[in-house]
Amino acid sequence: MTRRIGWLAFAVFALLGFVGSAIGGAWTIGIELADGSPFTILMAAGTTIAWLFFWRWVGLGAWLRAHPPLGEDGLPVRALEPVGPWGIVGRVMLSLMVIGFVTLTVWGAVDNQRVNERAEQIRVKAERIARSNELTVADVQTAEKAYGIWSWSAGSKAPGPNPYDELLTVSDAQVVDVSVTSDGAAVLIHPDGGTPPCVVVTVDEDELIRSRLTEDCKTI
Repeated sequence: MTRRIGWLAFAVFALLGFVGSAIGGAWTIGIELADGSPFTILMAAGTTIAWLFFWRWVGLGAWLRAHPPLGEDGLPVRALEPVGPWGIVGRVMLSLMVIGFVTLTVWGAVDNQRVNERAEQIRVKAERIARSNELTVADVQTAEKAYGIWSWSAGSKAPGPNPYDELLTVSDAQVVDVSVTSDGAAVLIHPDGGTPPCVVVTVDEDELIRSRLTEDCKTI
């Protein structure tokens, strides 16, 4: 039987692509299920399905060319029937779908990188401001109490400035929550828009200031 080594190698490559897409897709979907929004979960799932379908299509086509079926006479037959008009339409639609999903994947990766870089810049800026202001646990505790009073009177015409805004003033971001425990205090900062990752600035009992990024933008 005729063997086409090039097509066989391509089929093996497609199989590796299928397995890699399955593993990478499952890992990405798992991360999005834990920390992502419904849109990013659906995009990750849709992208994974598209890649699996693409590699399956490529792999089966390559395998049929490397290992064509035999006819009644024992000779290889054509693996594919002539493509009609609807076959051409289907292939065009499949190509457009794959290109669309690849474009969305690349766009999502670029946008995610941009968001992460912006959040990192805000983290560095917030930590620098906190150190410059010599932020203490007592400062955070005072702001927490003042915010309770401010939010209660926020319905009045002049409730005054938000105490959280005065605690840490960071451009392109806003303090949305604080937490005080026996071990120290933490300040949650949203970049404008409130999309993850957000920034947490912590002050321990020794007044040591640190900062980190977090995917949880709701609670500290």
